[in-house]
Amino acid sequence: QALAAATTLASPEHRRHVVRAIGSRLYTLTIARQMLQRGAEPEYVMQMERVADAEGEYRLVIEQMVPILGGLLTDPDEWVRIAAAEALGHLGPDAKGAALALLKGCTSSHGEGCNALEKLGDELVPHLPQIAELLQDPETAHRAVNLLASLKQKAQPALPALAKRLEAPSADDRIYTAKVMWDIDPAGARQAIPVLRPLLRHEFPRIQFEAALTLCRIAPEDADARATLLRFVEDEEWSRRYQAIGQLDAVGESSVEFQAVALEGLSDPEPAVRRLCAEVLGK
Repeated sequence: QALAAATTLASPEHRRHVVRAIGSRLYTLTIARQMLQRGAEPEYVMQMERVADAEGEYRLVIEQMVPILGGLLTDPDEWVRIAAAEALGHLGPDAKGAALALLKGCTSSHGEGCNALEKLGDELVPHLPQIAELLQDPETAHRAVNLLASLKQKAQPALPALAKRLEAPSADDRIYTAKVMWDIDPAGARQAIPVLRPLLRHEFPRIQFEAALTLCRIAPEDADARATLLRFVEDEEWSRRYQAIGQLDAVGESSVEFQAVALEGLSDPEPAVRRLCAEVLGK
């Protein structure tokens, strides 16, 4: 109660210390509750984490501290806002009472609260209309896409608003949007095919690779995407070789060229690539 009252102190520096203390206590409570749920002895938890009644104190936090921390997300001091958002992040879905305040925090320059929002899980679903609004602002669009990505299939109502991001000026943004659309609705993601195809001929190989990888996932039948990935199975970066071979295998590539790649990959310098190629040939 003393800490709650101290969040109204005039000094920004003092408010920062107070909110960090609250966040530290929330973290301790989270750990204590996890230990008890896993079967730890209550006396041991009390001694280790200095918590007498983890559930009782946690309920008190939800009832009293969540509204206070939500209000601090609009504090004039940036570091107070950040500390409040981090504190709410410890609560996961139980921070749902501050969801609207966290969404408003996403519009600030540093996007305080976005990480805490991603931890809300299904509690974020009722706020899909507000997230769709964030997609319309270039400053907050990427954060909104991340939030939708955390919901996967449950973000389907926001798919039409998300599809507009396929017109983003950045090739990276268009590719990332297509990936998230596929996670949300594989059938709906097919509208990204005409956007991804031109990127297979982009001036930067990195963009070509990411576009081919995403397009092959969305449209396994696309011959151009497969052909582009076949070029990357000999890339200097082993992670690209690994991803290209793995994706081609996932879509059932069985051409003579791919079989030759798998055979050659048995002598690849990277163990993970050798193992993957052995699995491919085993199939």
